[in-house]
Amino acid sequence: MPKDKTSRKPKGRPKKKQSAGGASAINAETQSVKAQAPSKSQTEESTVLAALKKIHLELVDPVASTRHLACNTLAHIASEEKNASLIASSELIPRVVQCLQDEEPQIACEAAGCIRNLARFEDEGVVAALANPEFLSILVPACSTLITAVHHHLKLGEEGVQDHRIATTTLAQLFHAVWSLSEMNEVVAAAAAQELTSALVECMDPATFSLEVASVAAQCLQTLTEDSPAAEEAFRTDPLLARRLFEVLSEPGTLPEDSPMQTNHTYKLYILSTAGSVINLGHAATQEVLSPIILVISATLDLDLLAAFAAFTPQLANALKNKDDGIDSPARVELEGLLDALHAQQLGLELVANLLSSVEEQAAWEEVDEDIDDDEFEGEVEVQEGEEDVDDQTAQIAQDMVAAGLLGKISSKCLCMDQDTEAIYTGLAGASSILYDLYQLQVRALGAITNLTGTASLAAAPLDDVTACVNNVMALTDRQPAGSDATHIAECFNTMWAVLRGVLTAPATAQEVEVDGATLQRLGEAALTSEAEDVRVAAVGMIGCLSQLPRHQQHLSDFGTVLIHSTTSDNSGWVVAEALNSIFDGFAEDNAHQAFADAKMMSQLRDFVSSLSAKTRASRKKPDLYHRLDEARTNLKRFIKYKQQQLAPV
Repeated sequence: MPKDKTSRKPKGRPKKKQSAGGASAINAETQSVKAQAPSKSQTEESTVLAALKKIHLELVDPVASTRHLACNTLAHIASEEKNASLIASSELIPRVVQCLQDEEPQIACEAAGCIRNLARFEDEGVVAALANPEFLSILVPACSTLITAVHHHLKLGEEGVQDHRIATTTLAQLFHAVWSLSEMNEVVAAAAAQELTSALVECMDPATFSLEVASVAAQCLQTLTEDSPAAEEAFRTDPLLARRLFEVLSEPGTLPEDSPMQTNHTYKLYILSTAGSVINLGHAATQEVLSPIILVISATLDLDLLAAFAAFTPQLANALKNKDDGIDSPARVELEGLLDALHAQQLGLELVANLLSSVEEQAAWEEVDEDIDDDEFEGEVEVQEGEEDVDDQTAQIAQDMVAAGLLGKISSKCLCMDQDTEAIYTGLAGASSILYDLYQLQVRALGAITNLTGTASLAAAPLDDVTACVNNVMALTDRQPAGSDATHIAECFNTMWAVLRGVLTAPATAQEVEVDGATLQRLGEAALTSEAEDVRVAAVGMIGCLSQLPRHQQHLSDFGTVLIHSTTSDNSGWVVAEALNSIFDGFAEDNAHQAFADAKMMSQLRDFVSSLSAKTRASRKKPDLYHRLDEARTNLKRFIKYKQQQLAPV
């Protein structure tokens, strides 16, 4: 199993918050209509089908109030996932799409909310109904009309406030729908990138369109610019689009300290998503662009989410109920703010990985000539780890992040919720998704740490940040977070290994870093007993790193015992190769001679040469493993000769 020294770009972005749409929040009239929506007891399939049949006729009724009620009722039916396939099969979606052109703004707004609700669910029938040219042929001019209306109503001052709110709410609903559909369907994503890019960029103006619209537009644009030739062409054709993104980043500003949490984090999502589009388009090349991105990421990670969610526990049940019932309340607003903060932190960590994704490890394994002078072993063995061809600009980005204190902030996202609070969240319907999102935050934190420590020198990192990183990541191996899967422990060990490799590149830091006894014991147990090959490989690699740190020299004999056992007894060729490399790294120096002798390593290594040769020959059909074992076999022979000369009596 090859070493993974860098975490690659995440597969997809964090799932966006899936709150129900509809224009119910616009005014009291719509709130009163809500009571006429089918109750939970009426949502049996037969009742829903009967309601849909009635709505099918009402959507084309000449009376505006009838169409409005039909759209509103359908929006509430569409808010439940179990109804999505029924709506799709009833052929209602094309009629709802037509309602976007209704001359009554509130009807168009309700229709947009209905489409947004349906687009949240990965229902094949819904996606098929919306992923067609007819939807976009109506959507694009509808957005253009709404943008014009927003500018017009803004000029009217107080007189146009209500109409302005309806228009911006409709835009937000439509952008949410396109965002969701684009994450599920490449055809929609490509078409939207071609047809809607200009409109999205224009709407990234909080002063004109509201912060909600600007934020959703920015998040939608980030999805559309991911590996999108259509989006790249749009930005090439109109340079003003890129200029607008740069303007958003050049003056991120700050909101007042007393601003609501939700607004504050919505603003951060707006800036971070804009940064994501800039990165996706390959424009994050200047310090003027990078500096504000790093600053906003840093500010976004400041909030201690675990403490915030723990403090919110007394209000959690009420907030979840209010959310399900569609009732606005202070508790619901605070919960939505926390979820925005969680999403913003996920996005911030994603941007760290994306900014550093240009780092490509070059596995430049150097062949060793067996005829080389054995006395030169000590200097030659170092080539086995390979050298990363790190782009200078990428390395500087990573260095700026470390200098800004991001390493410590990111590692704080590796902590787990206390078990009492976690039990409360686990026991409430609707709260388990929060635990899963917190786990996904940990996963992104592990990837960001791996990228940072594999790219930047830790020499400039505060020692407290490095120590916190070591402790926080290692603590994760002692507990399985809610929502985690079987790969969790391996991810933790590989991240910890990356941190320790980074420590070795910073001599001053390496002098001070120390891992506690409990952690050392867990490493030894993992190396010898873990069922996961990835974990055993990382564990012996970490032991090899620790054996080179000054504050762990007293443990060299114990390290040697574990490493020699892994070398001679593990069935995995990858573990054997890494254990040998760790021996070469940790026991080549003069200060390791006594520990080498105490662990009786020489005789066991000599006896193992023939077994290693057989293991190497057996791996010929696996080129990567064969190359690694063959290199280890060659270096083992030379290492034995080298140690024999060192240990020979003078």
